[in-house]
Amino acid sequence: NVYVTGTSTGGSDDIVTIKYDSAGNKLWESRYDSGWVDRASAFAVDNAGNSYVAGMTYAGGSPAIVVLKYDSGGNQQWVETASGNAGGDTLASALAIDGAGNVYITGKTGRVTDYDIMTVKYLSDGTTAWAHTFGTAGLDDWGVDVAVDGSGNTYVLGAMTRGAGNTDFVTVKYDAAGTPSSAVTYDAFTRIDTPSAMALG
Repeated sequence: NVYVTGTSTGGSDDIVTIKYDSAGNKLWESRYDSGWVDRASAFAVDNAGNSYVAGMTYAGGSPAIVVLKYDSGGNQQWVETASGNAGGDTLASALAIDGAGNVYITGKTGRVTDYDIMTVKYLSDGTTAWAHTFGTAGLDDWGVDVAVDGSGNTYVLGAMTRGAGNTDFVTVKYDAAGTPSSAVTYDAFTRIDTPSAMALG
């Protein structure tokens, strides 16, 4: 089966998620409309066929992370939003799921020229387990990708701004409680280093 998600423009921008079978027949279509602008940016499916969408919504007045869970039939199970800095933007860029159905989101929160990496863990019922920001005050930092291991440790790949024209890779490890336990950076000769993706081996 193939699952797709994205943004569909009607009266406002909505998040639309569709499931097709292997022959291309549409099995279901689900739409999320907060009444404001809603956009999808990350997607995953678990072993039980539940679908998870992360994106952005303006429902609270400022851009915030929105996370949706659909069951195998396309029925919405829950929707949650997350905001970081008051009055700033909070945007999702990547999503991961562990074997228990917990959901991990990374992205950024803050304002232009002063964003921090924001990472949130939701339990399988949509309850927020923890949320954490990581970054340098006054500079732009943002999350790019997220992964979780079998022990519940969370790994976030992000970009950190060191100064004008210089960004580095940063990889942050959080323990199962959401406490950052280590962070490593990569800087190639004081140039722009732009991370793209990560995987666990």
